[in-house]
Amino acid sequence: MIRNLSLGALCILPFFTINAKAVQFAPAVTNTPPYSPWRLAVADINKDNKLDLLVLGKYSGASAFVTIYLGTGDGSFNLHTNYGILGDPYDLAVKDLNQDGNLDLIVAYNTNYCLSFGQSDGSFAAQTCYLVDGQPVDITIADYDSDGIEDLICPGSTMSVRTGLGNGLFGSKTNYHVAGGDSRLVAFHDFDGDGLMDVIRSMDAPSASSILRINKGSEPGVYTNHMELAVSFRPERFSVADFNNNGHLDVLLVASSQPLLLVTNDGHANFSVALSNTLARSYLLSQPAIADFDGDGLIDLALTYYNGSQSADVFINLGGSFSSPVTNAIGDLAGAIVSGDFDGDGRPDLITASYSPPRIYYLRNLSKPTLQIHYNGGQVRVIWPNWNAFDLYTTESLAPPINWELRTIGITTVEETKQLSLEPTAPQVFLKLMEQAN
Repeated sequence: MIRNLSLGALCILPFFTINAKAVQFAPAVTNTPPYSPWRLAVADINKDNKLDLLVLGKYSGASAFVTIYLGTGDGSFNLHTNYGILGDPYDLAVKDLNQDGNLDLIVAYNTNYCLSFGQSDGSFAAQTCYLVDGQPVDITIADYDSDGIEDLICPGSTMSVRTGLGNGLFGSKTNYHVAGGDSRLVAFHDFDGDGLMDVIRSMDAPSASSILRINKGSEPGVYTNHMELAVSFRPERFSVADFNNNGHLDVLLVASSQPLLLVTNDGHANFSVALSNTLARSYLLSQPAIADFDGDGLIDLALTYYNGSQSADVFINLGGSFSSPVTNAIGDLAGAIVSGDFDGDGRPDLITASYSPPRIYYLRNLSKPTLQIHYNGGQVRVIWPNWNAFDLYTTESLAPPINWELRTIGITTVEETKQLSLEPTAPQVFLKLMEQAN
């Protein structure tokens, strides 16, 4: 049995799962960067356990910069440096490619991937560029040959691959023929759990439609055709995550003014269309931000809306569909959007950016957590998100004066949740999550 209640009225009986779905963000806090932001990335650059923000900014056709803002841990940022790079970049990513413990910077251009190795002081070395075929609108870094070392991949009419050597350097370019047409988007993951990389590709088809082709890794670096799915539109972005909580990676396809299309994975890389929600608005699609924004254990989605009242819109995963958008006004035409816990309370926040005028917007997540209570096999199990801002309190009676006591004994952390087991024969107990005072 399932009951939906607000956080302020949580009376818990062992047979109930109480799931208070709500998502709320504070009004956007605006910052003005020195250059027009094109893409955003989030990482802990200076290794202080606080998320930092990297902004790929364009100044003119011949000039571009990566501006680094160091996070303070309370949702604010301090300008650290502007790192000059080659002009007209498309995308950026941050990874430790040479396995030295320092994050490295990858920037995509029209025909190149350019790398800058991170230094121990948080700075970056000069760019080293690698030619690739195709146009890398989004950066694809994956272990193409399943040797444990990440490679540089660029999709297109051929699959252009530069094999990682393990020291941050990459070998000569190898182009692989792509059967079936031009690959617009690719996602490399082990979709069937056999230890080998698989790939899902979106290929153009007539009448503005597309074909999803899934190729399974048959041996390291070798992919064989597995299955195809027809899609009525041409997706602009992939998001890969376990959206239905079955332990297997799914793929969410998005395109402006097209449905949200979720194809789910049965664990053997067999994909099927699970849901299709219509997007009535026109969204400016950089890579969507995905996170569990409402704390119910399901991955949600955030997109930027640019027609009319500009906003960052959040779509809550309802377990079989996505909600109507929860709108967060930002005031300008926004593009890039990222998520992360920037204030240290455990809740994923949002940062989005406007190219013109140059603006960065921080939206703090104020959502109340979902408290789930399950009775299974003679055991009562209480589950809630591992959000630092909330503590669990218990009482055995709601008769005034109510004595709420902080519960710490018996609580365990399982992945991104906290859990508490209770004996079903114990006296009745009432529970609530209380937000800590700032």
